[in-house]
Order: sequence, then structure tokens, then C-alpha cells
Amino acid sequence: MLILDEPTNHLDMETREALVAALAEYSGAVVLVSHDWHLVELVADRLWLVEDGTVRPYEDDLEAYRRRLTERDEAAERGDGAAVGHDSRRAARRGGAERRLLLQPLRRTARQAEAAAVRLAAERLTLDQKLAAPGAFGGREGRSRTR
Repeated sequence: MLILDEPTNHLDMETREALVAALAEYSGAVVLVSHDWHLVELVADRLWLVEDGTVRPYEDDLEAYRRRLTERDEAAERGDGAAVGHDSRRAARRGGAERRLLLQPLRRTARQAEAAAVRLAAERLTLDQKLAAPGAFGGREGRSRTR
């Protein structure tokens, strides 16, 4: 099991992409704490909400969470103490669960494509090294000396 707390802090873009690829390849469990929305969207299968001293499964997707934060901020600006209604939260959770189910195959395909890209990059590096080797194209070192 990997426990990662803000793993993309201080990483350049290439290293962030390598981290995503490594997490996609990793077969164990990963607990990821991050404010990096993009990373979470790419690697998270399940979301957990840490709020008000509790940790619980979050039934919606990240987009629903963004909306929730926006609504909360707007309510705070208006001075409303009222939270979003119970029925609308239930409907939002249901909609989020349905969206996550629809996105699962696409996320799986994206992870497979990213893994394939990593494998192909390694294969390209190996081929580049072979092509750069002395005698790779049958030069003097590669020719037989029979005449």
C-alpha cells in the first residue's frame, strides 16, 4: 500500500506524468491526499471526504464536489447558514454515482493507454540506443573482411 500526501508538490510536468503512469501500473492500494484536481481525476477510483472531523466515502464525482464548494462559498457570501437541501444532495449523489459508473470504462481505457505510452517510450529508447551503437548500419565494424 502506498500513502501519498501531496505527491505532486514541487514536481515538473514530466515527473507528474511519470507519477500518473506509475500509479496506473501499481497493482496495490494507494491512499492519495491531494489538492491537485487533475491528478485525482486521473488516478482515483474512489473518493473519501474529510470534513468536520470525519472521514466518509464521497458518493459524487469531483465535478459535484466543485459545485458543492461553490454553493457553500456563495451561501457564505450571502450569509445563508442553510445547507443545500437533503433531497437535492440525494439527487446529486445519485447522479454522481451514475456518472462514475459511466466513466469507469473510460478511465480504465485511459490508464491502459497511458501504460502503453510508457512501454512504447521505453521501447523507443531501446531502439534509439541500438541505432546509435557503432556498426548498427553495417559500417566497417559490421562488414566481413572476405574479398
